[in-house]
Amino acid sequence: MPTWSLQRAFSRFDEDAASSVFGPRHPLTRALMYRRCFAWQGLVASIPLALGVAGAVMHDADAPAVLAAAGVVQLVLLAGVLLARQLVRERVQTLIADGAEDVPLRVIADERQRLLTRKERESLARSLERALHSAQHWQEILPASRPPHGVRCLRFTAREVREVASLLRAGPSEARGVALTAQLLAGGYGSALYAGDVVLLREALNQIRYLLASSIRMNTAPDKTRLAA
Repeated sequence: MPTWSLQRAFSRFDEDAASSVFGPRHPLTRALMYRRCFAWQGLVASIPLALGVAGAVMHDADAPAVLAAAGVVQLVLLAGVLLARQLVRERVQTLIADGAEDVPLRVIADERQRLLTRKERESLARSLERALHSAQHWQEILPASRPPHGVRCLRFTAREVREVASLLRAGPSEARGVALTAQLLAGGYGSALYAGDVVLLREALNQIRYLLASSIRMNTAPDKTRLAA
């Protein structure tokens, strides 16, 4: 995790900002609270870990037990921080996918910027194409290595998948379509990619395709003020 992310995890700034906009019970506010709580608990748990290390260096008989227990606790808390961080990202992506990418919150602005990077767009495009390849070569893949069964429906939406991948690489200026793509690929019961319903999947891909295409058209439209001059 980047240093700046760790520093922000200890702060209430993002949590208070989200609470002022969405309320204290909103899923994003609660996810930010979990991230902060796990970060502080991890900091507190580092004290007995440090004492255990010091005791081991000094050959204290109780040091190995203290060090082992503190290490286990620290690993659990670190997993909690990483899980809370992922939860924050998912909550923010949901907001962006719902059209809230311009809400003036730092966590939303950061995720929007990340989604629009060439690296993230290329990664999503490649993931879509790999899923399509799996759907088209299903029988060639060992059963233990196959993706969820619903992915097979992609073979009926190959044109839509290729167009979405192309639009992702073209560089949209708005993040909503990119966020919807990320959610589609992330899975879960709410994802049309794993529902096993071709109609639902095609509708989801067409919505993404429309949003990405509209964003690209808006980004490349001539500046009327400049043309008038």
